[in-house]
Amino acid sequence: MLVSSDHTQQNHGLSPNSNNYSKNNQQQQQQHLTLDIICPMWARRLEQSKHLSPLSLTRLRWYFELQRISRCVVAEAYGFSSSYMSDCKKCSRIGWKFMFYFMLHSYSKMEKNKNEFVKHWSEKHNITPLKIPSTGLQSTTIQTRGG
Repeated sequence: MLVSSDHTQQNHGLSPNSNNYSKNNQQQQQQHLTLDIICPMWARRLEQSKHLSPLSLTRLRWYFELQRISRCVVAEAYGFSSSYMSDCKKCSRIGWKFMFYFMLHSYSKMEKNKNEFVKHWSEKHNITPLKIPSTGLQSTTIQTRGG
């Protein structure tokens, strides 16, 4: 039993060093991760895009950002890095799907892709990403998905 100054908590026989404690803690973290936590900027944008005209300038700008491998949804989870392209093939595939479904205005498939990404991130990467504020372009070349 663990005792704090405010209340008593039971750890049900689990010490912080036990495997069961680690697994339980990991499961709790996975259950609490959402796209809002992993990629807050893109989570907000994807929700807002549902209310934008298909030909709005904002929507078009966001689509072009989804094409940039260091600015898309998955890149935000990686601190706006394109390292996922070589580090994790599933993240790369999910990133492509975000761009594709956004272009098609397929919100039902976008939701499935969001859920797939959150599940994958929770299971394979199991970290809350470090947010690095965007400082603009860092080089004169821009990598895009198309070429």
